[in-house]
Amino acid sequence: MPQWLSAQDQVFIQGQVVDSDSLAPIPYVHIRGQGGKTGTATDAEGFFGVNVLRQDTIMFSSVGYKPYFLVPADSASESLTKLTIVMVPQVNELREITIKAYDNIEQFIRREPVPFSLNRPKGEPLFERKDPKEVPAISVAGGMNGARLEGGVTALANLFNSKFQQEKKLKEIMAMEEGEAQQQRIRDAMTERYQEMLVLADDDLSNADIQRFTLEYMPPPSVMLYQDDYTVMIGILHSLGNFEDETERKLAVQKLLKNKVFEGDISTIRQ
Repeated sequence: MPQWLSAQDQVFIQGQVVDSDSLAPIPYVHIRGQGGKTGTATDAEGFFGVNVLRQDTIMFSSVGYKPYFLVPADSASESLTKLTIVMVPQVNELREITIKAYDNIEQFIRREPVPFSLNRPKGEPLFERKDPKEVPAISVAGGMNGARLEGGVTALANLFNSKFQQEKKLKEIMAMEEGEAQQQRIRDAMTERYQEMLVLADDDLSNADIQRFTLEYMPPPSVMLYQDDYTVMIGILHSLGNFEDETERKLAVQKLLKNKVFEGDISTIRQ
């Protein structure tokens, strides 16, 4: 008899859960009876089917939606297998927060407050008058070169400032020398590279011609540093024609000067 009565109290419900705004199916909605152990969930298309107690309150719940409650006894038996559960989205507003920037972590960390107590040893007044402690007098005086300390720490402060300035100046000089040394290393490396490629282009040049050609036609080292070998060789071949013509002219002038005897006023020769 109890089993027969329990079977009479149960009812099969079936249907689909949809969104109230778009009417799109809501998948994986939890379905649970509050008075019994009945429970299931909708499938990927929002459909469900489950046996529940007729007098129970069935709750449909899903993240982002307001819960929906259904009492099968309040519905017709014909409609329990064609249910359409419409769930309304639930908007949760978060509390406003303020983000501030801190210069260091010490400002961010909250320090524990120092406890304050009115309890004092017996006989000791809560507010007592104490004589100020004697401290060495230090004054600050202005001048043409800014403020300076006067008093017992003047010599120490001046010594520290002098040492600090000397170390700062020394670091600047060392940095300058290191920069100049690095520039010289770049010049030497680029000059060696340029002269090696010059010999490949014309191996008949003498050492004097190589030095003169390098002095007249070599690009700045800062430019050569970013040029490939092809670009450098094209520049050398282009400049060799001008260099050979200039060399021939100088040899011809030297030959004329060697064989020619000039007569007359020296000012005419200079002109």
